[in-house]
Amino acid sequence: MASPTDPLHAAVEHHRAGRLREAAEIYERVLRADPRNADALHLQGMIAHAMGQHDRAIQLVAAAVKIDGSRAVYHGNLGEIYRTAGKLAAAKASYLRAIEIDPGFPHPYLNLAIVHQAENDPRAAAERCRQALAIEPANLEAICLLARTLRTLGEVAGAQDAWQRILAIEPNDFEAIVQLGTLARQSNQFDLAADYFKRALAIDPNSADLHVRFGDLAMAQDQCYPAVGDYQRAVRLDPRSARAEMRLATALQACGELEAAAAHYRRVLALDENDTTAHFNLATALAALGRHDEAAEQYEATLRLDPAYTDAHLNLGAHYQNIRDDDRALAHYDAALSLEPDSAKAHFNRGLILLSRGELETGWREFEWRCQLSGFPVEAFDVPRWNGAGAAGKTLLVHAEQGMGDAIHFVRYVPPAQKHCGRVVVLVRPGMVPLLRQSGFDAFGERQDLPHFDLHAPMMSLPGIAGTTLANIPAEVPYLTADPALVEPWHRRLQKLEGFRVGICWQGSATHRSDAQRSIPLDMFEPLAQVRGVRLVSLQRYEGLEQLDALAGRFEVVDLRPEYDAEDGDFLNAAAIMRSLDLVITADTAIAHLAGALAVPVWVLLA
Repeated sequence: MASPTDPLHAAVEHHRAGRLREAAEIYERVLRADPRNADALHLQGMIAHAMGQHDRAIQLVAAAVKIDGSRAVYHGNLGEIYRTAGKLAAAKASYLRAIEIDPGFPHPYLNLAIVHQAENDPRAAAERCRQALAIEPANLEAICLLARTLRTLGEVAGAQDAWQRILAIEPNDFEAIVQLGTLARQSNQFDLAADYFKRALAIDPNSADLHVRFGDLAMAQDQCYPAVGDYQRAVRLDPRSARAEMRLATALQACGELEAAAAHYRRVLALDENDTTAHFNLATALAALGRHDEAAEQYEATLRLDPAYTDAHLNLGAHYQNIRDDDRALAHYDAALSLEPDSAKAHFNRGLILLSRGELETGWREFEWRCQLSGFPVEAFDVPRWNGAGAAGKTLLVHAEQGMGDAIHFVRYVPPAQKHCGRVVVLVRPGMVPLLRQSGFDAFGERQDLPHFDLHAPMMSLPGIAGTTLANIPAEVPYLTADPALVEPWHRRLQKLEGFRVGICWQGSATHRSDAQRSIPLDMFEPLAQVRGVRLVSLQRYEGLEQLDALAGRFEVVDLRPEYDAEDGDFLNAAAIMRSLDLVITADTAIAHLAGALAVPVWVLLA
């Protein structure tokens, strides 16, 4: 230790006070007089380090170590200089030497933890933090680093304990309070999280980050409108925060405020034009608004920035598929599969394109991936799935999936399956059971009513199981039959309508994801109603009937209610009515498939 009369003492005082130039001048004088003064070399090296002169600092402190290698502080500080210069291996060696010399010196342990963190080794970092804290339990930097590393390791309880230790020492530590709130939110302790965030807000009312966290808390509880308010406050506090703008945009999109969401995604891009997520999310908002060409441009921008963005390939593929540019759609699905070979969405959409092209063998195989799509309505059963092999004496359950129109369309594959099994029972929606039983199918509407069965198969898998090609599609009609007891009274009634009787259906299920591309306004039938001799007959049930009521006599559509609302099953009356019509014209609904199955002439209106 330098005495008050030693020049080094004055230099150290200047050094501690931040008067580095004055301290450096004295160190230089000392070294001119004694070039092997280890303290002066070490301290001059630390000044060079503070001034960013890392190579000179290493040279000076290494020289001090060479003269006196017994000082743990020399080795520890040399390690710090190496670490700052990015020389992590050399830093670790210096820290370990410092620990070897003085195991009770806490700082090398903490600095080793920082190196391990930089090396992406949080477990080793946590262990070094614990070693530092065993020596100096109240070291806030070590506790804080331990908390962060434990969170990285997913050890939430340990991280919470560490942040609580900080609050026991420093009750108003802002980071500890915020992190405890964040961990509480992630553990779905929403009230506790709100309490922590309010406590932090009292410390810093103008923290944009805190308002973002309040918004995240609201979003975690599916409260998108309160989240919008929180994110708006964050944006007002920090208008250049791309993070706050992004959160605001996603919350608006979750609330269905698509135009506003798109505007805020564009603000994110104004702040950072290379934000791939903003391009992608903007594309999804534009697509939901029906602005598909603009959406495609944003998906393309996403892929220019990140060619490995799988969802952008999938969505862009869907865009090209919708506009019938199948080659480009397939290219994007293939790109998605090169990135994620088990992408069910890519396989399934490829299957739809291949089926539409008549490439049925591969198409049916790809179509099977639908069963792995999240939320896809294919039921599971505890018996083996049928693969087409002979099953004499066994009962096969064929279960419908998706809409009733699909069930009508694919139930024609049940008779071929019957040739391989002792019995085939069909599970469909209850409203279809009377029609199918009338047509000779062993149909049930409720799972609990099913008889014992040995095998099962989703109905829309039957074409692939049967090896369907363009040459052998089951095309014999009719394969459904109307109930003669209902046909006769409807025939008597409809015979009174002179002219060419056209049954019409304009509205499918309003909850169908493609309803906007399927259903049409009833008003669009008016030119057809003006054709001489044409009589329009409504086949509409439930949804869309309000349009019939609103016609106010502008043109005639024969309304068959209330008889058509009789409780004879959804389709028995429709089938009976169709037997007395000359033509059916319908949107893409189950009515189209029913007419085809009955061999009634039908025109289908497609987008």
